[in-house]
Amino acid sequence: MRKRWVIITTCILSLLVLASAATPALAQEGEDSTDNQPAVCRALAIDAPRKAEVGEKVTITVTERGTGDAVKDAGVWALTRENAELLKAEIEGIRQSADVASVQSALEHSVNIRGIFLGTTNGSGKVKYAFEQAGGYLLVALKPGYFPAWKPIFIVSVPKALAIDAPRKAAVGEKVTITVTERGTGDAVKDAGVWALTRENAELLKAEIEGIRQSADIASVQSALEQSVNIRGIFLGTTNGSGKVKYAFEQAGGYLLVALKPGYFPAWKPIVIVNIPKALAIDAPRKAAVGEKVTITVTERGTGDAVKDAGVWALTRENAELLKAEIEGIRQSADVASVQSALEESVNIRGIFLGTTNGSGKVKHAFEQANVYLLVALKPGYFPAWKPIFIVNVDSTVTSLN
Repeated sequence: MRKRWVIITTCILSLLVLASAATPALAQEGEDSTDNQPAVCRALAIDAPRKAEVGEKVTITVTERGTGDAVKDAGVWALTRENAELLKAEIEGIRQSADVASVQSALEHSVNIRGIFLGTTNGSGKVKYAFEQAGGYLLVALKPGYFPAWKPIFIVSVPKALAIDAPRKAAVGEKVTITVTERGTGDAVKDAGVWALTRENAELLKAEIEGIRQSADIASVQSALEQSVNIRGIFLGTTNGSGKVKYAFEQAGGYLLVALKPGYFPAWKPIVIVNIPKALAIDAPRKAAVGEKVTITVTERGTGDAVKDAGVWALTRENAELLKAEIEGIRQSADVASVQSALEESVNIRGIFLGTTNGSGKVKHAFEQANVYLLVALKPGYFPAWKPIFIVNVDSTVTSLN
């Protein structure tokens, strides 16, 4: 189709070149005197981009062919391919006619009926126009006393594309903020749907995503893709006015985030959801006396929230050394449940159980013997906490725990 369009415009150009050559030839046949020979009519030229997008402001410049001087007050029109075909007959008439004024008038009448008037050139020979519909057009420039100019232009509908901003990794239960913007501008996109697909379902979706790159029918691709993610994915929500949606994943794993909105190319981004257990923290005095009731508070590290039902033990210096190996293992192990079980068994055997924390995360205990102790707090789903405490007789001191 494009080849045919180029052939049409080439034919039109050839016709007008013949018309410009006919003028002096006809004049020579009518008059032998050089003084009475009419001057050759000047010709216009159009400079415009070969291709532009719908809604993009196109600058069209009209100059005098040969000199390159800007031509003011030239009218510029755009004809669709179909109307350019109809204009061909009028252009045929230029071959026989030497009356440039009448040809100009007939041609202007024709383009006014069939074409879109884009405007009149300013002092720099320019006119600007934003096309509202995609398609192939023939630009035509006219001005009395000039042979017209034309040039094809292709207006394409390039859909906008979405982009996703989200963390690369998040924890199970953590509220993740996903932001959808327009690629290129960075503007927030409201009412975009966001889904998450598991790795397995993301693989199944791969064929549909590949098809988007080759297809120009965005609407049908969008519909098929939305149907597919609705079947295979987890719907996370619709973006608000700031382009954001929030979601807390319930299961660990790798996911593919997909954002869709009509009129936009979709966006996707991977995210890994991991099981990161929370950690405990112990608050207790550094030193206390034998028989003094010590208050030990267990909280969640980071938030400072009180943790209820955490078990608290105290280990002597000797037993704390034996426990050191188990504590080291926690740092390398991702299997928190098995570490928790082994550690609880170890402190139950080697330690003194002080009690379970109440709703305020507190437990109280009065030590009966002076010593250096390691306080250990445990609760399923949390990394344990430990802290040394020095229990002293009022009239004695103990060496510190290394």
